Amino acid sequence: MGLARTERKTKWNQKTYDDIRIRVPKGMLEQLKRYAEQRGESLNGLIIRLLEAETKLMLRRTAATDAAAAETEESRLAGCADCDFTVE
Repeated sequence: MGLARTERKTKWNQKTYDDIRIRVPKGMLEQLKRYAEQRGESLNGLIIRLLEAETKLMLRRTAATDAAAAETEESRLAGCADCDFTVE
C-alpha cells in the first residue's frame, strides 16, 4: 500500500472513528476472539454489539444490527461453550 493511500486511510479513520483501549486479564483476549469467531463476527463488532445491548444505544444502524436486534436476547448473548465465561 502506498504512503499516500495509508495517509488518506489514517485521516479518514481519525475523522470517522473514536479509539478506545481496554486492558483485559491475560488469556481473556483469546477467549473473546474465539467467542466472536464462533458467532461469525469480528472482536470489534462483538464489543460494539455488547456495548449497544448493555447501554441500549444504537451507535450504528445497518441491516446487520437490525437483524441482530431481531434475535432473542438469549440467543444473541448465549455463553461460549469453549470459553470460561458467559455474557449475561
